[in-house]
Amino acid sequence: MMMDDEAVLATMRFYRLIQNLRAQELECQYQIRELVEHARKEGMTWASIGEAVGTSTQAAWQRYAAPAKEPDYVDQPELPIGETQ
Repeated sequence: MMMDDEAVLATMRFYRLIQNLRAQELECQYQIRELVEHARKEGMTWASIGEAVGTSTQAAWQRYAAPAKEPDYVDQPELPIGETQ
């Protein structure tokens, strides 16, 4: 399906915005994990961490007990002009 120039530009703009927000989301998740690691080293309980992130003690432990890993910012493929995904 071919798209007119205006539609292609709008699609590309939305595509890039989504990519940028996803990268920010990954960075935020990484920073939270790092803060949780530091908080645990300083004695913060899993119950307090769970409360801070809006989950149960168990859910906080399951999500954050593993060490933080730097997010993988692999570039997404370019959206071909004239195509939608």
